[in-house]
Amino acid sequence: MLEKDHMGCGMKFPPEVDASTGRIKTSSAEEKIKESIYLILRTYKGERVMLPQFGSELNNYVFSNTDSTTLNLMANSIKKALSKNEKRIKDIKIQVLTDAKTPGNLNIDIGYVVAQNNQTGNMVFPFYIQEEIGGGSDGDE
Repeated sequence: MLEKDHMGCGMKFPPEVDASTGRIKTSSAEEKIKESIYLILRTYKGERVMLPQFGSELNNYVFSNTDSTTLNLMANSIKKALSKNEKRIKDIKIQVLTDAKTPGNLNIDIGYVVAQNNQTGNMVFPFYIQEEIGGGSDGDE
């Protein structure tokens, strides 16, 4: 139990209220690590004034091509951000995959090892690299 305490416990992200108790829900251990990864990837680097190096540069890739070079650059950028900002994980492996059914939708497969107990963990983070262009009128009728 002491091992899991070391991994952290705090308010669930995003915040939720427990309907039965009316209290704010908490998360701990591996769940907290996944929430941290999500928060790192969704935070623009420089967005947090007191922690300007916190976050990732993932949103720099919005509207980029989905060629293999860009996907590799994204994977390297994500790995660097997680290595720097989430010290509870190691052996981070990132794979960025396109979704054939939904153009512009990427699935970022994140594999890692929890440093405290050597358990493997993984999550898939969806990322939308392009807005889908609709079939509306462009006004040149």
